[in-house]
Amino acid sequence: MYKPLKPKDYTLNKSPITRALTRLGITTSGFKTPTCRNKLSRNENQSSFNNKSLNKSTIPSGLRENSRSITPTLQNDNLLQYEITETLGKGAYGLVKLAVCKTSGEKFAVKIYEKSRLTDPVKRANVNREISILKNLIHNNIISFGKMVESQDCVYLFTEFVPGCSLYSYLVKHPGKKLCENACKLLFKQIVSAIHYCHNQKVSHRDIKLENILINNDQVKMIDFGFAIANQQKCRTFCGTPSYMAPELVNREEYSPFAVDIWALGVLLYAMLSGKFPFHEKIESSLYATIRTGRFEVPNFISDNAKELICSMLCVNWEKRASAEQVLKHKWFIEEPVDKSVIRYMIKLGHDPKGIDEAVLDKTSYLSVIYDRMCLRKQRGELS
Repeated sequence: MYKPLKPKDYTLNKSPITRALTRLGITTSGFKTPTCRNKLSRNENQSSFNNKSLNKSTIPSGLRENSRSITPTLQNDNLLQYEITETLGKGAYGLVKLAVCKTSGEKFAVKIYEKSRLTDPVKRANVNREISILKNLIHNNIISFGKMVESQDCVYLFTEFVPGCSLYSYLVKHPGKKLCENACKLLFKQIVSAIHYCHNQKVSHRDIKLENILINNDQVKMIDFGFAIANQQKCRTFCGTPSYMAPELVNREEYSPFAVDIWALGVLLYAMLSGKFPFHEKIESSLYATIRTGRFEVPNFISDNAKELICSMLCVNWEKRASAEQVLKHKWFIEEPVDKSVIRYMIKLGHDPKGIDEAVLDKTSYLSVIYDRMCLRKQRGELS
């Protein structure tokens, strides 16, 4: 159980991180209304691999859990107002815990940065960047920023709490650790939509993976912007999670951060549809060698349109790789076979059978939303 520090420990100190945050327009008790990692060590960037199936990476999942938006708090807000309890995840610089407001009962996920681990100026700059980026991103499929509070020993980043599970945990619950294409589309389109929004804001995530995506009632939330970078067309920082790294990244070349996001999306879609990674080796150096070739096999049960989309994202030449906008407009999201068993179930529930096949494919139709959710329920075995 978290034991609150004494009030005197919350006295603002003019520490380097405080001064840096102040220059970004950030206070230690809350953020102003929005206006607008250091390279990982080898140990921080390791992942477990398995030749046949999906395995959770050793980089922890980060947050877990709510879909309510959070507004900046008053200047006199402090940690004494919250009970900080269970650990939700663990990151390179500290833990993510559940925080509950003692007066309102509202839940938050709080990322705790230990100042003792931020003595390196580069690490401090990375934390400042993450906070600055997250507070300016407003999208239904991106975790909402709350506020930042600083104590003598730690910096606390409050975000919305999402009651659900990671995409990795979600897949594990399904047969073969994979989804049918109709169920996959509903989730993957939300993921791409979030990344498309980020790219339009000149922000790249640089650590897209199963563990950094939360699912709650079929709604997606992107989390952990610790590697995110803004307003840079080219980068050289070696970061991310090995299984999702693009060839230019493992080659330690200068790369487009937006293009490496698209490659990671390709890995993600392949994993969601097949239950395994397109590039998998037990030894990291062998994994990188496989990624450099860009050669992978797509299972026969995956449709031609899905294969085409995956290949457009997993293109070794980053200049020919699809953009987030092109991915969203791909025919896989539009041209889809109707699941007749789901249609029959909808008719059984009282929906008009006239024109229902066409209506469920019209993404502007309410029947399309019902159909997508029914497909997910079928995938979970909930339709009788």
